[in-house]
Amino acid sequence: MPMDYEKRVSVYRGDVEESIHFGVAAVVNSSGELIYSIGNPELITFPRSALKFIQAIALVETGAAKAYNLDNRHLSLACASHMGEPFHIELVNKWLTLIGLGNDNLACGPDYPLDQESFYSRLRQHDDRNRVFHNCSGKHTGFLTVCRHLGFETDGYHQLEHPVQQLFQQNLSYFTNLDSTHFPWQIDGCGFPAPALKLKDMAYAMAKFVDHKSLGESKSDASQQLQHAIAEYPEYMSGTNELAAHLTNATNGRILAKIGAEGYHIAVDREQKLGMALKIADGSVRGINFLLVSLLDELGLLDDQARQKLKQFLHPDVLNSRQETVGYIQKA
Repeated sequence: MPMDYEKRVSVYRGDVEESIHFGVAAVVNSSGELIYSIGNPELITFPRSALKFIQAIALVETGAAKAYNLDNRHLSLACASHMGEPFHIELVNKWLTLIGLGNDNLACGPDYPLDQESFYSRLRQHDDRNRVFHNCSGKHTGFLTVCRHLGFETDGYHQLEHPVQQLFQQNLSYFTNLDSTHFPWQIDGCGFPAPALKLKDMAYAMAKFVDHKSLGESKSDASQQLQHAIAEYPEYMSGTNELAAHLTNATNGRILAKIGAEGYHIAVDREQKLGMALKIADGSVRGINFLLVSLLDELGLLDDQARQKLKQFLHPDVLNSRQETVGYIQKA
């Protein structure tokens, strides 16, 4: 196992350890101090969709959200890796109509909903894959809204050289205090530019995101509006039964979290102004969900009420197809 990672999650079948997950994490305050780490916080990797809080800054800061009278549901959805539940799809469709665009203007590829019930419902209705169903369609619609507001061409809005992507690149530089043009850039699953950066730098960007005193006025206003939106409508940013929504609800909006891809996750504590970036080596959702919740508990960021509400994530059972408990997951 690469030295960057530590053994952090054990999966038991009965009393026998069957699987293990290796993880890495960085916890940083808004002064840029690394206050806790697991493994190598200097690890360079792709945050992927965990960057969406920063990607949505331009939607508010440019005045696009105000110009189109977007509410907090739209702002939360702009940060989303949504599950394709009916309320997600309905809002994306209405939003696209509002800005005079449609499904074909989205650069993400067609997909089915990630939510299993919604997926089977679409199959029963003989629906084909659709770009609106893609879990990143809210983010894409947000970028298109900025294009419409600023008069940018919508064609090619997903390309790094496009002005709307340059705004994102500038905002990433602002929140990391680094020149993001020097990051390695590749292509994300939805077609967007995807930078790789150190875990500790991503954690710092998230700590800065929730500390309005460290931001200029326009960035502060934008970040606070996005935080309020996610705290009010966390299910629009993830899904009804997703960890991020449960975390936000269990902590009354104090903890916000955003999953990436391939086992990446970020979280922020809005009161203590902390940012966290985590990665599971094997890219599994099972591993990263447990690592995140156990880390929050280890840091003392969950009170007894939150711990009780998050019991299914703190002490997850291993189930068989009969929904019988046959094992458990615990900190390694």
